[in-house]
Amino acid sequence: MKSLVVISLLSVGIGCSGAVGAPASLKLSDFQCYKLDREKLGISDEEYRSGVGLPPVFAEPRANSRRVGTEPGIVFVRYPLKIENGFAQVLRRNGEIAWIADDAVRPMRKANGTEGGCTLAWSSDGKYVQSKLDPGVGLRY
Repeated sequence: MKSLVVISLLSVGIGCSGAVGAPASLKLSDFQCYKLDREKLGISDEEYRSGVGLPPVFAEPRANSRRVGTEPGIVFVRYPLKIENGFAQVLRRNGEIAWIADDAVRPMRKANGTEGGCTLAWSSDGKYVQSKLDPGVGLRY
């Protein structure tokens, strides 16, 4: 439980730098929670908790576009997935649309192995996207 709290706080801290506001046409229901594929990325527990080795996120769906930061453990992907040039479209916690390598993320799962996700909502001040995991969904599954 302690590491889950640390990861949650890390997620908020890393993902919320610099609120920019969302496009007027943005619908949070068009996005779903995925998680970083730590095994594929080769990220250890310690690196994950400290933010080392997190995959970059780009302004456009190509590796030579402007880098806008990194994404923490839970990633809000457009769902159904919108893939272009090997990048999946994501919603950052500050409302910004960005792109992450599509093989860096995978669906979240429940303890019984079935897929699960989350519900997204704006923070009370309207500056940040928050997530509430579906019952039974966890970062470790």
